Amino acid sequence: MDSFSRRVLLTLPAAALAPEAHAVQLPRPASPVKFKWPDGRDGDLKKYAGKVLAVEFLLTYCQACQHSGKLLDGYYREFKAQGFQAIGLATNDNAAKDLGNFLSASGATFPVGIVSRDKAQEFLQHPMASIFYLPQTAIVDRKGMVRHQHGGQLKPPPGGDVLMRNEIIALLKAK
Repeated sequence: MDSFSRRVLLTLPAAALAPEAHAVQLPRPASPVKFKWPDGRDGDLKKYAGKVLAVEFLLTYCQACQHSGKLLDGYYREFKAQGFQAIGLATNDNAAKDLGNFLSASGATFPVGIVSRDKAQEFLQHPMASIFYLPQTAIVDRKGMVRHQHGGQLKPPPGGDVLMRNEIIALLKAK
């Protein structure tokens, strides 16, 4: 390693070298998130107040995000009549152009909008200096509290899909 590379590594914050070294506060109030729909209209998560909400932050071209979208769509179809809403928020450049590919690959029937990466990281309490892995899904209760947060690893944990389903069921039962 040359001396310039060593100097750069020495000046990096420790959080940048340890991507999973942060912890999020749970439960916490869901911070407001405004976003754009693919047709340019403004969107706001406030619209879904009073529902159990799963917000998947994603990249339209990411295979893991497409797989996660497929799982989330299954929950959406199963539980929407009980007050569950899923929404996707794409964070990549040119997401509007590539959204059709995501919807086709994931089979998602839930709405998908576009948000800046900075707003996604703020909502998820993700340090700006750390590597930002996607997908990440936050589950919000009917009172607007983020109760669970999943994803952000290179490999999802075994049984994570069952865990998320059980969390949604429990929040739907809570009144």
